[in-house]
Amino acid sequence: MKRVLALALLVAVAAAAFFVFRPRSPEPANPEHANAAERRAGKEMSREVERQNGLYAAPAQTWVDAVGKRLVSRLSPDVQRAWDFHFEIVDQLEPNAFALPGGQIYVTRGLLPLVVEEDELAGVLAHEVSHVTEHHAGRRLRRAILPALLSLPGKIVGVFEPALGTLIAAPWEVMGALHLASYSREQESDADRLGVALAARSGYDPRALERILARLEKDAARLSGKEHRPSFFDDHPSTPTRERDIGREASQITWSREAPLKSSPDVVAALDGVVWGGNPAQGVFRDELFLHPDLGFAVQFPGGWRTVNTASAVCATRGEDAEISISAAAGQKDPEAQGHELSNQLRREGLEPDEEGVVAVDGFPGYFLHVVDANQDASVLWLEIGGRTLAAVGLGARSDRPAITSSLLSLRRITDEERRSIPVVRLHAARAVAGETLARIGSRLANVWPPSYTAMVNGLSEDAVLQARDVVKIALREPYAPASIRGRAP
Repeated sequence: MKRVLALALLVAVAAAAFFVFRPRSPEPANPEHANAAERRAGKEMSREVERQNGLYAAPAQTWVDAVGKRLVSRLSPDVQRAWDFHFEIVDQLEPNAFALPGGQIYVTRGLLPLVVEEDELAGVLAHEVSHVTEHHAGRRLRRAILPALLSLPGKIVGVFEPALGTLIAAPWEVMGALHLASYSREQESDADRLGVALAARSGYDPRALERILARLEKDAARLSGKEHRPSFFDDHPSTPTRERDIGREASQITWSREAPLKSSPDVVAALDGVVWGGNPAQGVFRDELFLHPDLGFAVQFPGGWRTVNTASAVCATRGEDAEISISAAAGQKDPEAQGHELSNQLRREGLEPDEEGVVAVDGFPGYFLHVVDANQDASVLWLEIGGRTLAAVGLGARSDRPAITSSLLSLRRITDEERRSIPVVRLHAARAVAGETLARIGSRLANVWPPSYTAMVNGLSEDAVLQARDVVKIALREPYAPASIRGRAP
């Protein structure tokens, strides 16, 4: 491989191993070996999912995990031992649920507001459990394609550097770095059939999956005009025919209801406070200006560059040729110590920084380093803001240096006014007055959702008349308080 810029050392070597899961044979003769391989691949992939999206800390996590464990307890002992099931909420605004090989199962924060009753959550989780036990998730991952971007020497695709202690890479949402094949129709049908049967064995209504799929279909219209991101419908093609098939399959199952862990009012209470839409805890964009209220910084990215934010880094890219990435630096070292460590490693690789030293940006102590290799240009700025060191990396052609330098030097502390101006929309439980309609309760409490959407997420008709003390989900816009101020996770 050509020598590329030393800051791109080991460029996505770990990511390449992660993105392409290729067992020695497509169908290992020993099922235990097959399961072990899938478990290992799933753990690697889960780290990337959580790095890109972040887990969402909320009281509802305990409930999601308990429902998942109830389902798993109804699998045969052999199947339970074969997999390592975990159920988590991932901080993604789109409604989604997905399974990784080995048993890591995620529901997104965006799915939770659509859940009306525990049976629906159980139906979704049982469907994903079935994808795991039938090896669908493993086969799907084997068809993952190593992105052409990572296979092209000399392209600026990311940073993996021990001195920085992290992988800072243009996220695959932007660069198209990961493509997972969709489940086949046969795989979906199998997961539907086995999932409704598992839900029924666990004491849940097997037709509940049909109901939440219909709700997800309606919610898709709300997101259809937005920039494409991975969604439930990428992984789980949903059609009226499929919903009818689920209903027909479920109607043939004899089942006995067991008390849910949470009644419908308790479900609403469990979801109280869940963020709806974008989560300011991961920062917000205002055009090219990025504000991070929790980490306490602001930065201006170049105009016309594409921006994306993940749980681990905020990035801007100019096509596939240039990138700026900013994240919290690993470890407790100050900027100067971080800079010397990287500088020493560059020299070991035969590259001499042409500019480096202590700097002050917006009055904060930092360390800046610049190095060139052929036509590839890298700038790194470590800056200590509010007791936390940020690592800002710019990679591109020499012609990109002015834009990159300007962006890195725009790093500053977020102002109190900017922080106060950031809103958040949270789901809340609202208690009705006798005779109220959804429109009336929405007007009384300043519900962000229109009556039609409020009706959909509550499983009601838009003209429903509420009884005294009925509890419904609404969404309220309120000032965002960073975790350091509110003293708890978002």
